[in-house]
Amino acid sequence: MTLINVQVADNNIAEKILWMLSHFKNDGVTIEKKEENQKLKDIEKDILCAFDDIEQGRTRSVRKIA
Repeated sequence: MTLINVQVADNNIAEKILWMLSHFKNDGVTIEKKEENQKLKDIEKDILCAFDDIEQGRTRSVRKIA
């Protein structure tokens, strides 16, 4: 499997790319839309997990996040 991440700043172009991919969609293609809020939530979750790891003694160094 090949994973391709595409970040498009122009919303019009992004919509056209998603339209094109939806027409070629089969079992091998999945489209995930990730909003900025979701990205921030993912980073927050990673930070909380890192602090929990330190508190539980699972690690002594802080992981790089984002």
